[in-house]
Amino acid sequence: MKKINSTSGFRSILTLTLVWIFSHGLLAQTMVRGTVTSEKDQLPLIGVSIQVKGTISGATTDLEGNYSLIVEDPDNAILVFYYIGYMQKEIPLGGKAT
Repeated sequence: MKKINSTSGFRSILTLTLVWIFSHGLLAQTMVRGTVTSEKDQLPLIGVSIQVKGTISGATTDLEGNYSLIVEDPDNAILVFYYIGYMQKEIPLGGKAT
């Protein structure tokens, strides 16, 4: 019979526990995508900052006004949009993540 090394067993349990914790956190996240356009002419707005209210998660729109970011709790998340020359706007997701 092979002797079991207790240190090796502890490392295996620790590794499995860490994998489970990190994978559980990843499963709870949702990718949110959208496009920001001006109300006046519906042209894309470049460089708009979007942040999930109360977190450090955020993104900036690209050349076509598109953005994507990860949201932990889309049912309760509020996206805050910042852009120079425009008033800040808050939009609740209400679980409408795509």
